[in-house]
Formats: sequence, structure tokens, C-alpha cells
Amino acid sequence: GNIANFYGYSRSQSLQDLMAMDDGSFLGVNRGGGDELIGVVYKLGAAGSFTILHEFDNDVAGEALSRDQAGNIYGTITGGTNGTKAIFKIDTAGVYSTVVTDAGNVVLPDQVIVGPDNNLYGPKANGKTSILKITQAGAVSTLARLVNPLRADPTSLIAGIDGKLYGTTSGGTISGTNIYGSVFSVTLDGQVSIVAQLKSTVSTGFPRGLVQTADGKFYGVIST
Repeated sequence: GNIANFYGYSRSQSLQDLMAMDDGSFLGVNRGGGDELIGVVYKLGAAGSFTILHEFDNDVAGEALSRDQAGNIYGTITGGTNGTKAIFKIDTAGVYSTVVTDAGNVVLPDQVIVGPDNNLYGPKANGKTSILKITQAGAVSTLARLVNPLRADPTSLIAGIDGKLYGTTSGGTISGTNIYGSVFSVTLDGQVSIVAQLKSTVSTGFPRGLVQTADGKFYGVIST
């Protein structure tokens, strides 16, 4: 059954993935809720209680949230009419702040995760597909470049249990053969490896929703 329904103030036509918390609650972000119908960051209790953690007044919320070991929350926004992108932080006291914006030709990812070193990481397809690193002080650098067959549409970046980052891409070719998606790993010093490739017999592309279980296995969804 339903834990909670979204009506009125919190309604949205674009709910993003939920993030499970240690206390059984969930954190999420939507686009379209709040007084300005721009979006909110919210907490959903296991029994169905609903709490607004932050309401966006001139920014469009991005992809799913991420959390560091201290409990701080991170996410991305695109702001106002000029489309300025930023990475935001909500600390354990509920204080909202900006980590970095893309002003001054800084390229930012569409989503971020917290890595095992407490830095932020995110995929970006900006002509040269990359995995970007963002420090807590807001310094942005390129961790790794993704080349064929990993060059298309990097998504689902997660922090693995072995200290590496893992993600998915769609498309690419190897020796003239089409690849319909790949799972890749990146070490924190920028070494890229292909973990698995999806052939036409199992997928038509667009792998999404990568997760890793405690036994080290990966799961995700594909188009068939």
C-alpha cells in the first residue's frame, strides 16, 4: 500500500528517486511542489509523515539526492531564466548552502554522489564525456574521460563497496559492432575499466538504476 500521497503543496509531476535513511525514513526531491511550484527537498517518515527540508524559490531541482557519512545532503539545481547550474548542500541542522555554481564557464554534472573520500562526483556529457570531481570547497576537476564505447549518456553513478565509482553508459561500438550499454568502474585516481557490456541479444540500450548489494553484485534495469 501507499506510505504517503502527494497533494497540493507537495505535489509534483516529476518525483525523483528516494534515498533511504538509517532511521527508516526517506529523502527525496521533486519538481513542481512548494508555494512557487518549483520544487522541494522533503523527508518521508516510515509511518507516512511528510516534512519539507527546503523549498526552491527560483531554481529547478535536478536528479536524486546523495548523503555523506555525517548526514549532509547534496543535490543539483538549475536556476532562473539564465539556466545557471549549482550544487547545493543541506547540513544536519537544515541549513541550505551552495557548494559551487557553473558561473565562469565551470562545467557541472547533472547529478552528484558522495565518494568514499567525501568529495562529490558526477557524470557529464559536455562534448567530451567525463566524470567530474568536486571538492567540499567547490573546486571542480576532471577525474576521468570516457571514450568509446563508454562515451554516450553516462548515468547511474554510484560509490561501490570496494572504494571505486561505478556507472552505466548507453551506446558505443567495438570493432564495428554496436554496444547497447556498458557498466564501468573508475578508481579515485581516474583509472577507467569496463565491467560489463550489453549486447543486442539482451538490451536495446539505456541501462539505468545501477545498485550494488553487500555481496558485491550489481543490478539495474534495461530496455528490451
